[in-house]
Amino acid sequence: MNQGGIISVQVLNKVTSVCRRKLQMDWVEVDAVLLAVKAACDVVPLTLESHQKAVEIAKRYPLSFYDAHICAAAILSGAKKSAVRGYAKRDENRQRDHSQPVY
Repeated sequence: MNQGGIISVQVLNKVTSVCRRKLQMDWVEVDAVLLAVKAACDVVPLTLESHQKAVEIAKRYPLSFYDAHICAAAILSGAKKSAVRGYAKRDENRQRDHSQPVY
């Protein structure tokens, strides 16, 4: 395993979206960020199993489906912790206690 840990393809999708939409990076910059992330982390794929687990998680916790998919991939890869809970929707209507683990 690389020093950066394990991430899912959904994390790469989210990084790409944030770089383009929020940070307004051009594609050359985005490519450089993605290359660095992929070099630092092992990447696990999204699968039918991770999708089904994400649906279960999204039904139970106030996370976006995309964040639930990140959690699902973490669970299925055997991770002990997931950093996604810090990125849960910050919607006032969907408050949750972030001191509790997502799974």
